[in-house]
Amino acid sequence: MSSTSSLGLSSLQNDPKKLVEYLLSDLRNLSTEAKKKHNHVKEAAESGIVKVRNISTNSQPENLLQNIRAACAEVLHPLILGCSSKNPKLVQISLQAVQRMLQFRVVDPTSAPVIVNELWHLTEAECEELRVLQTITPFVSTELLVTDWALAKCIVLAIKLNFSKDPSVINAASAAVRQLFSCVFERVIQEDGLKSGELQIVQNTGKKQQLNQQQHNMAPPTLRPAAADGYLLLKDLTLLIRKENPVWLAGCKRITMTLALELLESVLKNYPSMFFKHAEYADLLKNHICPQLVRMFIGEAEIRLSTIAPSNQTKSPEDSAFRLSVTDAIYNFQQQQQQSAPTSCSKPGFPIMMRSLRIALVLVTHYHSILALQNEVLITFLLQLIPQHPAL
Repeated sequence: MSSTSSLGLSSLQNDPKKLVEYLLSDLRNLSTEAKKKHNHVKEAAESGIVKVRNISTNSQPENLLQNIRAACAEVLHPLILGCSSKNPKLVQISLQAVQRMLQFRVVDPTSAPVIVNELWHLTEAECEELRVLQTITPFVSTELLVTDWALAKCIVLAIKLNFSKDPSVINAASAAVRQLFSCVFERVIQEDGLKSGELQIVQNTGKKQQLNQQQHNMAPPTLRPAAADGYLLLKDLTLLIRKENPVWLAGCKRITMTLALELLESVLKNYPSMFFKHAEYADLLKNHICPQLVRMFIGEAEIRLSTIAPSNQTKSPEDSAFRLSVTDAIYNFQQQQQQSAPTSCSKPGFPIMMRSLRIALVLVTHYHSILALQNEVLITFLLQLIPQHPAL
């Protein structure tokens, strides 16, 4: 965010009366538009107008936003009904009002899952997809309103919209996915800089709390909340690259391979401290990411098993596991080749190969101290690629 934008946002937040004006205007528009076919939305909007007016009248400027936040569920109610109608005009008005509430930071954490579910339903109905994306981004980047399963659903929504029928939605979704990934790992960096207990995480009750616990249990118990989210996201990204079903990103069936590799490169390049600070991330790098990168290269070269053994034959369990994973990858590839037609050759295309090479460069450059064996294997593959591709 630019300094000019930051100043603009700060000035808005310092003028809570502006939010009251915006909400009253949006609720009036919602009531007017809904009176034709959606009477229940109209009635809810009119109740919302009364509620906002009463809060504004009975609040001092310094506690106005706090009081609106306390009544967040009531203010959001007509907006959620507007979204549920699937009427494009009502959805536009409702999401605009939700975005204003996010901008002024008056969305209560307990209301966040309700909004996430409504955004999910809108996406499934292919309704106002661009507006949904415009809502998801500030939703995730604002404080810690969404974590665990709700955060995962937001990311899945953005990934799904990369396959929209509208080119403008596809472009916006690609940018949104990148920003959401950055937000998740920026949270990890922020959490690492705080002492235990300083980072407040949303706590939900009932079934949502049980589901949150299930999501959290997928990550190593030694990780704090933001680091756990990042770990699960990175692990699922590797699964998607392998064309396997993700666990945390439930409902995400596919992702553009070039986008997935660019996201992986971005994480490895911009957030190396996570992998040095957290042993769990380092293990993920060694046992999942590096073997997958090897698999990406296998389609380009006929690798001999004898060439994958480094000159320094270490005996650590981690090194043995990596050698086995590399051997398995090569064996599986050879089996696929034998089962396919003699003329067919499963080779990654140029865009995939170039992105894989960039990831390999990042690993060799930034992670040599924790990936000695893995980097030696990667360099071996790269050396075998050079005779086949002099341009490399």
